[in-house]
Amino acid sequence: MASEPGTDIVEPSVNRISAAPADHAAVAPASESPTTPAPTAPSGYGRIVLLVMGAGVGFAYWRAWVCDDAFITFRHVSNCLAGHGPVFNVGERVQAFTHPLWFLLLLAGATVANMYAMVVAMGIAATGALLGAVGLFLRHGRQPVARLLLVALLLLGSHTFVEYQTSGLETGLSHLLVALLWGWLLRAVEQERPIPVVGPAVLGALLMLNRPDHVFLCVLPMLGLLVVALRRHKLGGLLRLVPAGVLLVAWYGFATVYYGTPFPNTAYAKAGLAQSVLWRRGLGYVVDYAHSEPVQAAFAGLAILLAVAIGVRGLIARRRGAGMLLCLAMGVVLHVAYVAHVGGDFMRGRFLGVTLVAGVLLGQHVIGRFLPDRDIARACLLALSMTGLAICVNEPGRVLLPAALIDGLLRLSDQLYYTPIWTTALAAFLITVLATGIRAFSRSEYRPWGPRVFAATALVLGLYAIAIIGQLQSRWLSAAALVICLGVVTYALAIFASRRAVRLSTRIAWLVIVLAAGGTLSGIRPRTASCAKDPGIADEYLWYAGPRTAPRFREPGTYPGSRFHDWAQEGQRARAYTDAHGPITLYIGPAGHIGHHAGPDVHVVDCFGLTDAFVARCSPNLKSRVGHLEYEVPTGYLESLGAVNLLPDWQERMHNLDPSLAEDAREMARDAQWADPEARRRYEQTKLVTSGDIWSKERWAAILDFAWPIR
Repeated sequence: MASEPGTDIVEPSVNRISAAPADHAAVAPASESPTTPAPTAPSGYGRIVLLVMGAGVGFAYWRAWVCDDAFITFRHVSNCLAGHGPVFNVGERVQAFTHPLWFLLLLAGATVANMYAMVVAMGIAATGALLGAVGLFLRHGRQPVARLLLVALLLLGSHTFVEYQTSGLETGLSHLLVALLWGWLLRAVEQERPIPVVGPAVLGALLMLNRPDHVFLCVLPMLGLLVVALRRHKLGGLLRLVPAGVLLVAWYGFATVYYGTPFPNTAYAKAGLAQSVLWRRGLGYVVDYAHSEPVQAAFAGLAILLAVAIGVRGLIARRRGAGMLLCLAMGVVLHVAYVAHVGGDFMRGRFLGVTLVAGVLLGQHVIGRFLPDRDIARACLLALSMTGLAICVNEPGRVLLPAALIDGLLRLSDQLYYTPIWTTALAAFLITVLATGIRAFSRSEYRPWGPRVFAATALVLGLYAIAIIGQLQSRWLSAAALVICLGVVTYALAIFASRRAVRLSTRIAWLVIVLAAGGTLSGIRPRTASCAKDPGIADEYLWYAGPRTAPRFREPGTYPGSRFHDWAQEGQRARAYTDAHGPITLYIGPAGHIGHHAGPDVHVVDCFGLTDAFVARCSPNLKSRVGHLEYEVPTGYLESLGAVNLLPDWQERMHNLDPSLAEDAREMARDAQWADPEARRRYEQTKLVTSGDIWSKERWAAILDFAWPIR
C-alpha cells in the first residue's frame, strides 16, 4: 500500500504487553525492568505533536477571557507588592483567593509583566504544555498517534476545557498538573515499570496547593504513592515524600498563622446552604455538564468505570500497577462526589474540568493497553465520527427533518435563482469531491464495498446537511461549519467501515482539529448566559467574553464598549475620591473589577462574602445560587465601617469629590448601632483574628471558633 511521503504515519506493529503472572508480580524486585522492550514512536510523530500543540494554543487564544473573580486575586497581588501583605482590604488579613499556587505565580510574574496579559498568556501556554506532555508520555506507548489524537479531539472539542484554560483563574494550571500527574503514573502502569514516587508526590502537592479541594482528587493517588514508598524502602520511603509534605505544610501553616484558618475565605462564603439543597443542586450541576457535552461526559464516565473494574481485577490477580490504576480512577470518582456534595458551582462545567482531563487520560490508557493494535486506530476514527455526529446533532438544536429538509431545498433553490454562478460552482465542487472520494475508496487497500459505503454515507449526511440549512435559515456561516463537520464524519466513517488497516496521518490530525473547532470555536448554536433548567448555573464565558475582534491581552474594562467599562470607571472614581479625601468604604457586588481599580484606600465589603470574613459567616439568602450566596448583612456592620452606600446621593457626591461624603461616613461609623448583640460579638471576634496582633493570646484563643464557625 503506497502512502504519500511525509503524510501517512504507519504505527509500528507491537505485540500487546501481557500482564505479569501473579507469582512474578509478587516477587519481582522494584528495580527490575520489564522484559518487553518499549515500542518506539513512529516516524513523523513529532510533527503530529507540534500540530496538536499549535492547535491547542490557537484554540485557547481564540477563546481567551478573564472573569471578575480573577480581579480579586489581582487586588491581593497589588496590595502585596505595595507592602500591605497578601490581603484584599488593607489592614484585614483575609484570604479571598482560592488558589495559593496560582497567586504565588502571579505575584512573581507581576513584578515584570501586566497581570491581565500575563494570566491570559499563562493559560494559553498551559494548553500547549498539556498537549505536549501527553504526547511525550505516549511517545513510547502503543499506537501513540491514535491515542494522542483521541485526547486532542475530546479536550479541544470541549467548551469547558478550552474556555477555562484562560479565565484568569487557576483552572488551566490545574488541568496541566492533572495531565502531568495522571500521565506520568499511567505511563508507569502501562509499561509495568516501578511506580515513581518523588516527582508524582510533588505534583500532587502542587495540585492541592493550586486548589485546596483538589485534595479529594489527589488523596487516593497520594496514599498509593505512600504505600509504594513504604513497600520499596520501608520507613526510609517516608523521606521521599518530604518535599511534597514541606510544600503543603509551608503554605497551610502560614495561612493558619497569618489568616487564622488554613482554608480560604471563599470556602466559608460558599457553604451556607443546607446539605439537602447542596446535594440536589450538585447532582443537577453534574447532569447539566453531561447534557452540554454528552460525548466527553460519556467517554470519561465509561473510562473511569472500566479503569475501576480493571484495577480491582488486577489487584485480585496481584498485577503490577493495578493498585495505582485503581487509586487514580477512584480519585476521580471521589472528586465528582465532592462536587455534588458542595452543590457544584455557578460556572457551568468548571469544577468538572479536572475530571474531564483525568477521565480522558484514563480512557486512552484503557484503549492503548487492552485493545489490539489494529483496533486502536479504528477506535480513534470511531470517536472522531461519533464526536462529529454529536456536534451536528447537538449544535443546531432539535431538527424537524421533514419540514427542515423542505425548507433547506427551498433555500437552495432561492440561492440558485439569485446567485446562479456561485451556486452552480459550489454544486460542481461537491460533485467533484464525491466522485474523487468514490474513486479513492476504490483502491486496493479498501474493502470492495468501500465506494458504496462512502456514497451511502455521503447521501444520508448530505440530506441531513440540507435539513440543517433549512433549520438555521439565514445563518450561512453556521450552516457551512456544520456541513464541513458532516464532511469530516463522512470521510472518517467510510475509512472506519471499509479500510483493512487504518493508517493515521497528518490529514487525520487536521480533520481532528477541524472537527474540534466546529464544536468549540464556530459558535454554531446560539448560547445564553443562564441555563434554562437551572438559572443558578451560568455560561460564564458568554457573560464576560468580548466580541471576536476584541484584543485578547488587553483588559476589557479599559476601553469603551465593554460591559465592564462601567465597573472599571466606578472603581477609578472611588480611587480619585480617596486620593483627594482619604479612605472610604464601599458595599458592592462585583468586588473584583471595582476593587482592583479602586485601589488600596477603598475598603470593599463584598455582598457575596467572598472577600469579607464577617459577611461569609452571616446567614445567607436560601434562594441564592451556589457559589455566590447573597448574605443578610447587619446594618450595624456597614455603619461601623462607614459604608458610603448608606448615605444619600453618595454616587453623585463621590463623583463630584464632595468632601462631606467622607465626613458623614466617619460620623456614621462613630455612632453605629447594632440591633443584634450576637452579630456584634461575631464582628469583634472576626476583627480580633483578622486585624489584631498576630501573636496575641486573645487572637489564638479565638482562632478555633473562627476557623470552624457555627452559623
